[in-house]
Amino acid sequence: MDINSERFYNWQDANDIMQHGEYAEPGYGNRGFPILTANWNDVSETAQTWLEQRFELEWSDEWSTCGNCYKLVRISGDCWDWKPFYTIGDGELTCGDCIVEYPDDYVESLIDNPESVEMFDLDLKPFGFEPVPDADYENGMHPGQTDNPIELLAQLQKQYPGMEFIFTGYGNSQFCCTFSAAMRPIDQD
Repeated sequence: MDINSERFYNWQDANDIMQHGEYAEPGYGNRGFPILTANWNDVSETAQTWLEQRFELEWSDEWSTCGNCYKLVRISGDCWDWKPFYTIGDGELTCGDCIVEYPDDYVESLIDNPESVEMFDLDLKPFGFEPVPDADYENGMHPGQTDNPIELLAQLQKQYPGMEFIFTGYGNSQFCCTFSAAMRPIDQD
C-alpha cells in the first residue's frame, strides 16, 4: 500500500491513527520518518511491522501535541527520572520548546504559586529573579524529606517581605524530588 494513497489515509482514519511531524520531547528524534500515534492493540502485527519500516510508532495514550507548534510530547513517564517537557495552562498543552521561546506568560503563572515549579531551566535573571539563599529543598519518602511548597512559600513571604517567589531547579530521583526558590521585588514588572 502506498503511504500517500487515499486507501492508506482511509485505513488510518478507520484505525484512529494520527500522523505527526516531529518530537519536542528531549531524547527523541525521528529517523526522517513521520510519527504515527494510535492504540496499537487495535492494529495487526503484520500492519505494525510494515509501518515500523516507514514511520516512528508511539502509543496515543502516552503522547500529546503542543497547541502551539504541534510537535509531540510524552505525557506519560517512561522511567523514574522522567519529567514533563510541557505545561498545561488555560486547558492547552504547551511544549518546553515553546515555553523557552516565549517564557513570559509561563513565568507569570509561577509567581507565588506553590503548586508549580519552573521545569525548563529558564534563566530567570532577565525577569528580575535571584536565587533565595540556602533554599535547597526536598520532598520524598525518607525522614527529613518533608519540604512542603505551600508552607515554604508562607515562610519565605514572612522572611522576605516585599518579595515574590518562584520555585525552581526541579530535580527528581527514584525516592524524592528536589527544588529551590528564586525571588524578586514585588514591583519588578
